[in-house]
Amino acid sequence: MENTYKNYGPLFNAAKPASRAGDSYTSDLAEEKVTKSGIRQQQCRVVYELLQKHNGFTSKELAKISKLDRYMIARRLPDLLGVGKVRKGQKRQCGVAHTLADTWFTVN
Repeated sequence: MENTYKNYGPLFNAAKPASRAGDSYTSDLAEEKVTKSGIRQQQCRVVYELLQKHNGFTSKELAKISKLDRYMIARRLPDLLGVGKVRKGQKRQCGVAHTLADTWFTVN
């Protein structure tokens, strides 16, 4: 499965599992499905393009303005981080959760 879009280059490392070692077998199945179907790639593209417009936002803030699932966004940001497409900024109080949270920025 090709994991590039337009001229962005790789948007995630397909060799790096999205699920964790301690996750259940069903998490492994879900990961395989989302990666092989191209959904993971598509989600990475959507999150990357969203973050290009809203650098410095938290995942919950991105979810609120986009109406996308916060957990999907929170899963795809580390994918993008792993291939150097985004970076974490300073933690700050999230405008949605009112808790300390990571901010995210695209990398040029």
